[in-house]
Amino acid sequence: AARAPEPVSPGPTSETDPLRELWRRARAEPGARLWPIGLALVVQAALVPLEAMLLRGLLGVERELALEYQRLGLGVALGVVFALGLCLEAQCASALRQIGRLLSVRLHVELLSQLPRLPDDYLLSRPSSDMAARGNTIHLLRDLPAAWAQAARALLHVAATSAGLIWLDPAA
Repeated sequence: AARAPEPVSPGPTSETDPLRELWRRARAEPGARLWPIGLALVVQAALVPLEAMLLRGLLGVERELALEYQRLGLGVALGVVFALGLCLEAQCASALRQIGRLLSVRLHVELLSQLPRLPDDYLLSRPSSDMAARGNTIHLLRDLPAAWAQAARALLHVAATSAGLIWLDPAA
């Protein structure tokens, strides 16, 4: 005869911060290598002032770069910098999507494995729409790693821009 699964408590036994728990789970994913993503974000942030200086150089290019090969060199430098930024962005986006998918699938599997072990009293005390909404919103966690990276990118861009301004005018 088949045994019924043992009931489990409906909530966590200790108070944990949900974002901290999700960060821990994202780092623990087997395919999640976060240090290359972080390095790529730092390099992208360092490219921001470089791109700004190169684009600023385009404004007076006809006066400063009189020879054709000098203009060609500037064009190649611009192309290389922008292509590097684009490649880094594509790799980051791909890795973040993969981490988000892994995190979402793992949490979905955990939810589905815990549901049969929940006591009937707990399930009956909740509206079925609440339980369905919880199960159907797990897919939103796929975008969480990208949101974390966007926040880190914004902070790094502010830091890189500030460092560039300080370097240009240290007396200010």
